[in-house]
Amino acid sequence: MDYAYSNATYKPPLGYVGNFSESQAQAMAELKGRLKVHYEAHKSEFKDDHEARFDDVRLARFLRARGFNVEKTLEMIVTDINWRDQLDVKKIVETFPSTQAFQTLYDYWPAREHGRDRFGIEAWWERIALVEAKSFIENVKHEDLMNFHIVSQEANEKRFFAVRDGIRHQEGGTFVFDLSGLGLKHLNSSAMNLIKELSSMDEAHYPEMIRKIYITNAPSIFGMFYRVISPWLDKHTAEKIDVISHAKETLTAEFGAENLPTFVGGTCEAKIPSGGSFKGKAMDADDLLTATVKDYFEIEFDIVEEDVPAGAQNTYSVGSIVGWNYKVESHDLGFVVYFVPKGASDSERKIVTEYARLQSTEGTLTAESPGRYIFHWDNSFSLWRKKTMQYQLVIEPPISAGGEKKAVGTVNKDKKKDKKDKKDKKDKKDKKDKKDKKHKRTPSTS
Repeated sequence: MDYAYSNATYKPPLGYVGNFSESQAQAMAELKGRLKVHYEAHKSEFKDDHEARFDDVRLARFLRARGFNVEKTLEMIVTDINWRDQLDVKKIVETFPSTQAFQTLYDYWPAREHGRDRFGIEAWWERIALVEAKSFIENVKHEDLMNFHIVSQEANEKRFFAVRDGIRHQEGGTFVFDLSGLGLKHLNSSAMNLIKELSSMDEAHYPEMIRKIYITNAPSIFGMFYRVISPWLDKHTAEKIDVISHAKETLTAEFGAENLPTFVGGTCEAKIPSGGSFKGKAMDADDLLTATVKDYFEIEFDIVEEDVPAGAQNTYSVGSIVGWNYKVESHDLGFVVYFVPKGASDSERKIVTEYARLQSTEGTLTAESPGRYIFHWDNSFSLWRKKTMQYQLVIEPPISAGGEKKAVGTVNKDKKKDKKDKKDKKDKKDKKDKKDKKHKRTPSTS
């Protein structure tokens, strides 16, 4: 495969070393001068040779991250220097890879460098949906995970900005995220907070490391995930994301057919760990609820315009994202989502998702208006057969203007209706009460 940097006519994009506008070149010169003063004043306090670290390519990355605003870039670099010294990043990089914690995470995390992109740089492939989020978050030490990420990013930095054929690469690396298997089980507050924390670290200390992000095999649920995490992404990063539907063709052009893994339609066996439970046992069953449906089964909750106070029951704010999936053990159930606008009667309810008889499905919606949502599973068409299903209903609170999740109230038991034969109602009261208790469920919140 011919690499772009091998082409004698190749010119880096505007804003990269070798292609500055006049104002960008002036900003670089001014930044160097002001940093030199800072280095001289604080050099005796440094734990690392920061002056050597900040060569022209790294300085240009920080400048691009702050729009070539010298004042903001200087502040960013000083913050980065202080962060590195406070954590002693140099020591972490030197010592953490030899620990058992690092080896455990390295052997587990479903990601590896594999093949080279069209610039000749080793690409990073990650199969994030293979991570069982619940068992991982519950069993990994936060400090170990942060150190693992730092070591990984330091290694990526060296690889992405290495010298190839006598030319310094400076456009960053290529990432491929395969989302096969992504589901609601991956969406919880702890996992989202972790993504936010790592994104903040990368934006502050590893800017402009990405040339391109390809997302492949994205299920319908991906839209819900992206709406949650997008406020935390740097705008430059977001612009480099490409969700591809024809993965084989696109990725072949980027990496060459010989480097294409089987999970994107190629023939190459990429040596990527399988992830799974971090504790050694499956956690999926713990994330699912079970309901036995005779006539029908419903879950209801309210959407309000104001912020939801702590302790509120069955109530969420406008802008909340709702995700669901279910699977019937055998045969099918009718499924429909209704919405009753605030102040309206049940007879005025609107259909949000069209009624369909399915054995399994998943989906998402954004609660855009105040009112009441009703998730309805129907079995009235089956005269004699009860149906058992496993399901999830996850409600993710909206993101505030500051990028924080709004508070969410405590979930209480939701309303459930189950038709009974009036003639047998009195005789079957005890049985009905027992069944109703079994059928009442609550949506889980993250």
